[in-house]
Amino acid sequence: VGGSAYVSAIQDDDPTVAALNAMGIQASAVGNHEFDQGFGVLLDRIAGGSRTDAQVAAGLASEYVAPDFPYLGANLGTDQLEPYVILPAGGLEVGIIGTVTDELPSLVNPAGAGAVSAGIAGLTIPVAVDATNASAAELSDGDPANGEADIVVALIHQDMAATVSRFSSDVDAVFGGHSHVDFTQAGSDTAVPAVQAGSFGQALGQIELTVDTTTKEVVSSEVNVYDVAAMDAACADTPDPAVAAIVTAAEAKAA
Repeated sequence: VGGSAYVSAIQDDDPTVAALNAMGIQASAVGNHEFDQGFGVLLDRIAGGSRTDAQVAAGLASEYVAPDFPYLGANLGTDQLEPYVILPAGGLEVGIIGTVTDELPSLVNPAGAGAVSAGIAGLTIPVAVDATNASAAELSDGDPANGEADIVVALIHQDMAATVSRFSSDVDAVFGGHSHVDFTQAGSDTAVPAVQAGSFGQALGQIELTVDTTTKEVVSSEVNVYDVAAMDAACADTPDPAVAAIVTAAEAKAA
């Protein structure tokens, strides 16, 4: 949310959240634009809270469309967003850790801007990679009290080229972002498989892990980036009806 195309922004990004819900998104890291209206507004949005009277008078829905998936913030110095979520997949427990860019304090007005914003005052922003490694260590320390995962995946709103060499061996795969560039790194004994799929939904990054279900170790990985325009053209005659309805309504409202 925030920094979005007019078709979504004119409705305060409710259509985007609705579309992500329809897609079945399971987890997301927060990015810097989620804080554009302040941390308090972000929490209201996640909870599906009420908008202000002025926003409703301007034609917005009375309540935010809430995400069906968690927004993760392991480096926010707050317990109001979970640092990670553990999801089942293929008989394994997969830990997903989310972090926002270290640059957040310089990208968002800490004091907030306008009547609806509480800014990010009071938040501390530890280094994203360090926070990821700390959470990965928790998920891999053998202590069920703090959660355990067989596989650990990092979602980090930070440039991959500058950070990919700094992840610990507890991290099995990394998805990057923020800097709007393409990046891929094949997995090896000394390198974590990683992908950053450009920006603006123009590409889809995929990491496929093959895991020994006995030892719970990754035995191989494959990293791919797919062109979304080509994928869209391939399914133009059979769009997902739920997503198509959201897009059609959003375009009509924007027009």
